[in-house]
Amino acid sequence: MQGAVMKHDFDLRFRLEGSALGGDDIAGRLAAAGCEDCLVGIGVPGRLGLHFTREADSMEAAVESALADVRRALPGAVLDEALSFEDPHVTAALELIRRVFGLSDGELAEVCGGADCDAAARWLEGGTPDRAMRARVFDLRRAALGWAASGFAPPGAELAVPIVHERTLFDLLRAEPLDFDAIDFAGERIALKRELSARRRLVDPFRWGTKGMSRRG
Repeated sequence: MQGAVMKHDFDLRFRLEGSALGGDDIAGRLAAAGCEDCLVGIGVPGRLGLHFTREADSMEAAVESALADVRRALPGAVLDEALSFEDPHVTAALELIRRVFGLSDGELAEVCGGADCDAAARWLEGGTPDRAMRARVFDLRRAALGWAASGFAPPGAELAVPIVHERTLFDLLRAEPLDFDAIDFAGERIALKRELSARRRLVDPFRWGTKGMSRRG
């Protein structure tokens, strides 16, 4: 006897080796193959993160069907990691949000709608917020899952740097309602900024200036 059909949350992360497909092409192929129940993250070149909310009678069946769909859409995709997010409890959601975005307790309370730190602490210990605040927490959880699926690292100091129309990532996380596209865009900008910064730190030992050099006669 099969179990009852339920919704299952999980991430699948892939390497796209040798693929020249753009983001729109990848999303289109996935949708055509039946992956309309996932968030697509392509924030890091050569990497693909998918967050699924798929109906099936078990987690195993949900993951297997998702893998089959992705491999049909993108035959060259190589699975790197599969992560389950079965626990829908507020505590698990808050821990995920705090970890993914690198938030302090005070920052976590602010993005949750201006709750005080004591309230956030109670929720982390298993307390239950009211219905409106619970909905807010799970919207932030969705943003965190999308950020993680794209392979973005915690923003660190970039959390407070203006990046989208003079708004910081922290501003975007406090906004009501959340703009998920803007949050993803901020992640791409932060990742690009870090990549360019890392390149500038590489020193070319053969680049020498001519000023101040004396000739030998």
